[in-house]
Amino acid sequence: MIDFQINVLTLNCWGIPVVSKNRAERMKAIAEELSRAEYEVVCLQEVWMQRDYKQISRRCRAVLPYSHYFH
Repeated sequence: MIDFQINVLTLNCWGIPVVSKNRAERMKAIAEELSRAEYEVVCLQEVWMQRDYKQISRRCRAVLPYSHYFH
């Protein structure tokens, strides 16, 4: 039997435009934190704007090389 561990993160980013306070700053902080984190799988909810997704994806590419955006 092989024993292994997988690190998974799920996060509601509260990224609804207009309604969410400090959305841009929050997305930047999330991207920064994820770029240093050690997760194999990350699931982000409420990343409503494609530019937010692209910012996070670009910043995290070195540690999370695969991504997909559903809207």
